[in-house]
Amino acid sequence: MSLKPNNRPFRILYWIPVLTILGLLSYSCARIVALEGGPKDTTPPQLTKTYPAQEGTEFKGKIIKLVFNKDIEVNDIYNQLVVTPRLPNPNLENKPSYTHSVRGNTLNLRLQVPLEEGTTYTFHFNDAIKDTTEGNIAEDIVLTFSTGDYVDAMYVTGQVKHLMTGQSASNALVSLYKADNENLNILNSPPDYLSKTDEAGKFKLDHVKKGQYYIYAGTPKESQLTVDPGTDEYGFLKDLIDLTTTSVDDVMLSILKADVRAFELQSQQPQNQCFELRFSKPVVDYALTLVKKSNELQEEAVLHSNLVEDKRVIRVYNTLGLLTEDGIEALLTAKDVLGTVIEETVTLHFKERYGENIPASYAFHPSSGASIRPAFVGTMTVDQPVETIVADRLAFILNGKEIVELDKQDLKFNAQRDVITITKKLDLSTPTQQTNENAEHEPVDKIALQMAEGAFVTVAGDSSKAMQYVYTFKDPKEQGTISGKVTTEAPGFIVQLLDKEHNVVDSIKNEHNYQFKAVDPGSYKVRLLVLQDKEGAWHFGNIHKRQEPDPVVVYPADVAVIANWEIEGIDFVF
Repeated sequence: MSLKPNNRPFRILYWIPVLTILGLLSYSCARIVALEGGPKDTTPPQLTKTYPAQEGTEFKGKIIKLVFNKDIEVNDIYNQLVVTPRLPNPNLENKPSYTHSVRGNTLNLRLQVPLEEGTTYTFHFNDAIKDTTEGNIAEDIVLTFSTGDYVDAMYVTGQVKHLMTGQSASNALVSLYKADNENLNILNSPPDYLSKTDEAGKFKLDHVKKGQYYIYAGTPKESQLTVDPGTDEYGFLKDLIDLTTTSVDDVMLSILKADVRAFELQSQQPQNQCFELRFSKPVVDYALTLVKKSNELQEEAVLHSNLVEDKRVIRVYNTLGLLTEDGIEALLTAKDVLGTVIEETVTLHFKERYGENIPASYAFHPSSGASIRPAFVGTMTVDQPVETIVADRLAFILNGKEIVELDKQDLKFNAQRDVITITKKLDLSTPTQQTNENAEHEPVDKIALQMAEGAFVTVAGDSSKAMQYVYTFKDPKEQGTISGKVTTEAPGFIVQLLDKEHNVVDSIKNEHNYQFKAVDPGSYKVRLLVLQDKEGAWHFGNIHKRQEPDPVVVYPADVAVIANWEIEGIDFVF
């Protein structure tokens, strides 16, 4: 038996560093380290496959699949995904018409309601799908398929514009509603079919089932399918769109703000030293007349009131000396912008007087620093009705020395006596202080409207403080004119001159050969409002009565006014 040396400890010591190195290499290979400085992935997910197939037919299933070229996730899908025609609501409270799940690059939708037979459905995913790495949103993901043996091919094309400016309405919602329920519209219900306008306001409603539809357009808030008539613009056609035999092209829709919410008297109560009638929306015109007087009131007694708080409140002032136990009846007639009228008898009563009167606020237009025309027109707006004006406390001062006094005929009140219009013809030159009758006149280069203290006294007893507004005259040579001809068989019309912000600068009513004089240099728009009645007002229409707004015609080009230049030929024919 031979003995061999024991080399085991040596072998173990030999393998320790080898195993350590291999372990480090193994760890290093298994570890994934993000590369630095590489380009960011900005490519949105691309749709590679769908079930059912795009524009497939005879779909009877309950599962819809969308497969993308990268892993995805969904965001706010129940608001982002729009299905047309809309899916019926399930008979489950607060349950959606479908559920969804995501596995890797595949989105699965499980329908919770049956689809209508022989119908083409379109699923608009909007911004619901994005990749999991950089959050890139999948663009224009739309799936169309049919439960019948063909895909519906009817369509509607057209354009949406803002009625009052003529500008294209981009990203506006265009909606179709089936004619079988005329009570559904863009104010109260999601549409059966919908589309969005492009930058030019153009739209196409595709894959529509044969039938008749009402069409609407509007500018709802993000992800909303209905509009708020108090804040959003909208429009409609009163007649049906007939898609029973052929598609329809070139539909023109105009949108504007028309508040058709219910016009109601919401509250009536004393407030401080007044009595307030509060309405659900602005009042454009009203009358408040005493119908029952106490024995203490004189026959000529009248109520003083005006509109405040954005014309939503009629404020009545206690100018009749009524006590807290006194109540008087008045007939109220109020009208909103749509012509809706409220008529009812109201009982007015006041709290006990306390404290000092709240000072009135005054605002005059044009403000100091403006250039004015010799035919001066200015308006003083007061937040309380004015009881008296002391005319001899109002005067124009020319060049700091010549006084031009105002007469009562130069002053005109509105119905509520809270707006006073001052109209005065002023000479462009004024005599010098020389006694020579043949002396030359010096031109007026500075004019001041002087209102001495106490010029206005309100019904609440507030007396105005001294005010002064300083102007310069507009040189006619530095202004231009705009003229044109209106050819129409309409009963009446109003031609309006608009500035760059679409504010009305001037208006002319029922003059077939019109002319805007003394127009400052600049860029303008000219539009024409068509009237149903020659002496009537322009109407906003009423969606509830399917009454479209009165027509508006906007001259297609901007009008550039140059000093001492007459622009002719701004004509309208309709």
